[in-house]
Amino acid sequence: YGPGVGAFFARLLRAAKLGLPLPVGGIANARSFIFLDNLVDAIARAVDSPISGSFIVTDTAPLSTAELYRRLLALHGHADRVWRWHAGAVHAAVRLLLRERTASLLGN
Repeated sequence: YGPGVGAFFARLLRAAKLGLPLPVGGIANARSFIFLDNLVDAIARAVDSPISGSFIVTDTAPLSTAELYRRLLALHGHADRVWRWHAGAVHAAVRLLLRERTASLLGN
């Protein structure tokens, strides 16, 4: 995430600015996020590191879509507007709307 972020993060951010409720409270997914500048810094450090291998780089412990949305709402001064609907119903509705992109919002 960072300046010019797109995809569903941008849509969640716009919804949070408006304070819209979302029924994702029952979704038990885990998403990792990193700020663009932090990613660039991590790449630079990895290139200069004498250690080789794989690196897991993230800003926080993984968050669910619900927790991310709660944080975005709070950032914009809104109360918690994450509704807890049955996960199966949410998945079915999102599948109708987003088809193959469902995992982009509800997956890990």
